[in-house]
Amino acid sequence: MKAKLLIIGAGPSGLAAGERLIDSSFQDFIILEARHRIGGRINSILQGSSYIELGAQWIHGEEGNVTYGIAKAQDLLSRGKDGSSQFMLDEASEWSNVLFLRSDGSALMDSSSRKIGFVTSMMESMELGLDCDEYRSAGNHHVAAFNEMLQENRFHELQAEREAILDWIHRYINSVDAADDWEQVANANTYWRCPGNTNVCLEPKLGYVSVLNHLKRKFGDQHLMLGKEVTEINYSNKSIIAVTCADGTRFECQKCILTLPLGVLKNRPGIFVPSLPQRKKDAIDALGFGAVDKIFLIFKTRWWPETAGGGFSFLWTNEPEPEYQLAIIRWNERKKFCTLFQGWPRSLLGFYADPGYENVLCGWISGDGARAMEKVPVEKVEYVCVALLRKFTRGLNLDIPEPVAIHRSTWGSDEFSRGSYSYRSVVCDEKGIGAVDLAEPVCDGSENRLYFAGEATHSNFYSTVHGAIETGYREADRFIEDEKRDLLK
Repeated sequence: MKAKLLIIGAGPSGLAAGERLIDSSFQDFIILEARHRIGGRINSILQGSSYIELGAQWIHGEEGNVTYGIAKAQDLLSRGKDGSSQFMLDEASEWSNVLFLRSDGSALMDSSSRKIGFVTSMMESMELGLDCDEYRSAGNHHVAAFNEMLQENRFHELQAEREAILDWIHRYINSVDAADDWEQVANANTYWRCPGNTNVCLEPKLGYVSVLNHLKRKFGDQHLMLGKEVTEINYSNKSIIAVTCADGTRFECQKCILTLPLGVLKNRPGIFVPSLPQRKKDAIDALGFGAVDKIFLIFKTRWWPETAGGGFSFLWTNEPEPEYQLAIIRWNERKKFCTLFQGWPRSLLGFYADPGYENVLCGWISGDGARAMEKVPVEKVEYVCVALLRKFTRGLNLDIPEPVAIHRSTWGSDEFSRGSYSYRSVVCDEKGIGAVDLAEPVCDGSENRLYFAGEATHSNFYSTVHGAIETGYREADRFIEDEKRDLLK
């Protein structure tokens, strides 16, 4: 099969590229998608009458945010009072309905919870536009800033919980950055925040899939082929790029827009023939790409009190015999499983109310803990999560029922993503390399042949859906400009 242009990947960047091509009156393209669905790391799962988002969930910012613009124009935003999520970690005032619980079952005072939220917000904002040579990594700076803030009188009450709080903030920042450890994240961060509400929710009954459907509305099935896992991109011929799929189908094109996730580029370098230029390979190696997962527990009815309307955050305190280990032992005996416990529950940030449901809690986990959780049978994950909730809330005397369903993401082991999203690493700073190098087209002389899009190729909006969409538009525009220039030759 032949087309002048192939787009690899039907995530938001690939769909955006297709939309822009149609708007430019260019029709000779095909989008190849390995999965049997569109969306990539957007994965909306219908639960009852509303969607659960296993991948991207929020729109981060309003002004200058292309996703927000689409959602607002198409009336896709939440029907809530202000369109915001019930759980907003970036606004300290929102912590008033999230309980911080110790692993011994006791709860922190409300004032302490709010102060942890404020400290976390301050530390998170330090990553934005910071250029400080004193600290090599974001982690170095966070620890120094945390120690300094705790010296202030207003945070004196947090001193007694210092280690547990810092551990929780570490887990939170890692889940925001998608890093295994904040020591891996560059201190001089180039991420830009769009002004406005930083966690805007889409209408749960429509889901993030509604944004995807909007992007693909202008092109038909002739432009999109699902279940086409690309195994080789051979651009050795100067006039033809040969693209081979796992099912044996072969496509020929003159040019190609690649929207493969950074995790796939890292794990499958042999897909390109010949190998990519060294600078491109260095960028793929240097940029960070980690795993962030969600665990949704669906209950028949809501059981948590109004005082914990936003959910629960887990602070691990020193205990000689952690009860969650006993829960695992009991589970193994009951179910006759003898798998080795990997310690992933300690990586859980907590469980938080999902804005689309009254009866759903969502647990967040990242890094090695997320990858270990993905290897555990889902029924065991459910058992352990309920045991953890009962452990941390036992001082509240709550009657926690068994869930009626569970959904979890597995982005770290997903063969078509190999992670969740990208971050700028300390290696990028050391080598003077970054997203701009990943975005640079591969040329044959003066002619661009391979174009690169996707959130990891955006210098400022990496890790976001709006960053992914912008890069799809960017590379489609670049291709169209190249086409116009070729016509003038």
